[in-house]
Amino acid sequence: MTVAAGSPAQRVGLEPGDVIVGINNQPVRTIDDLPSLIGGNSRVTLLIRDVRTGKYNQSDVSPSHGRLGIRFVMTTVPEVVIPPLTNTRKP
Repeated sequence: MTVAAGSPAQRVGLEPGDVIVGINNQPVRTIDDLPSLIGGNSRVTLLIRDVRTGKYNQSDVSPSHGRLGIRFVMTTVPEVVIPPLTNTRKP
């Protein structure tokens, strides 16, 4: 996750790597939950897990035009080479 400079998310201290686990007492299970939970609310309460400390923090934030100023970035996963299976069964 990246946090835009000067965004509502940055103003409440959200940093890359933090995890939003709840909005307005509703769980966030996937990033697809965010738009419906933020919606047209002028103020939302975020429950954030700080991955650096493992602690949970709660912050009130006012989205700007329905946005917090965060972007999720897909990272590449290193390719894993799986060796072929060998048939160990005897006929």
